[in-house]
Amino acid sequence: IDSGFRFAISRNSKHFAEALDFLLFMAGRQENEKLNRIIGWIPAIEGTEMDPFLKAFEPHLEGVYGAFPVMLGGETSIRWGQLYSLFQVRKMDYPEFAKEYEAFYKANGLKDYLEQQREWRRGMQRNEQFLAGIRAKALSSEGEEQASSWVKYRALTAQRQVWAEIDHSRQMKIVELKMPVPAVGPYEYSPAVMEKIKKRVKQEKKSNH
Repeated sequence: IDSGFRFAISRNSKHFAEALDFLLFMAGRQENEKLNRIIGWIPAIEGTEMDPFLKAFEPHLEGVYGAFPVMLGGETSIRWGQLYSLFQVRKMDYPEFAKEYEAFYKANGLKDYLEQQREWRRGMQRNEQFLAGIRAKALSSEGEEQASSWVKYRALTAQRQVWAEIDHSRQMKIVELKMPVPAVGPYEYSPAVMEKIKKRVKQEKKSNH
């Protein structure tokens, strides 16, 4: 079960059936609602009521909405953790939380972001060493194993080097040239598509009931 907090059963569990029964019990609507009210978390079970205090963080289930990366490492991540902890224990309301973090993020975010990018660049050598091992296996093997190794090599090369480099270049261009971020993000849907999605969701809900 993965809803932010990960629950699983060890393969070496001596009481697997009981553990599974407990997880299914905790994944029920009523118990999941109780658990999330205690720990201050957003429920992952459909139909579970959310704590009114967390309504500002309620997920949008239709469409994709742009968001900024709050976890840049360094001081911004530390400050986020501090403020979010205060918010969770209700010593700070959402407007105050957002206002304080926004000011800190704007003042320190760029510095932490640039350090994060330098760390990413230092990791490129480790990526190349890792990929070299897969490439060597592909070159030295035969048949299905060779084909499988090449598929793995191409996929990981695209993920770890090609697309990562493209994203890095795009982000750095925005930072260096101070380009305005477009109001509509690359993964947001047009109004026409949103209407189609809403109709499909309604139809699915009717068919499920």
